[in-house]
Amino acid sequence: MDQITTLCGIEACAIIYSPNELQPQVWPPHLGVQRVLNKIKRVPETDHGMKMLIQESLILNQSIMKAQEQLKSLKNESRKKKTTLLMYQCLSSGNTIVNNVNTTNMNDL
Repeated sequence: MDQITTLCGIEACAIIYSPNELQPQVWPPHLGVQRVLNKIKRVPETDHGMKMLIQESLILNQSIMKAQEQLKSLKNESRKKKTTLLMYQCLSSGNTIVNNVNTTNMNDL
C-alpha cells in the first residue's frame, strides 16, 4: 500500500482479514486509517454516485470500443473469405462470373 500511495499520489488504507489471525492487518497505523475513512465520510453522497457513474461509463465505453474492434476484425475476415471464394469461382467458371462482379470486389481480386 505504501508504494501504491507514493506512486499514485493518493491517500489509501488497507484492512486485511486473515482466517489464520485474530486481528486484521492494518496499513497505515490506525490513526492513518481513521484519517482516510473520515475524509471519505465527509464527501457528499452525490459525489460518490457521480464517481460511480463515471466509472461505469468508462467501463461501458471500453466494452463498446472492444466490440467495435472485434466487429471490424470480423468484417475484414469476412471480406477476405468472400474475395477468396469469388477468386475460386472466377477461376473455375471462366469469364462468366467476372462480368457480374462489382468494382469493389474486382479491386479486391
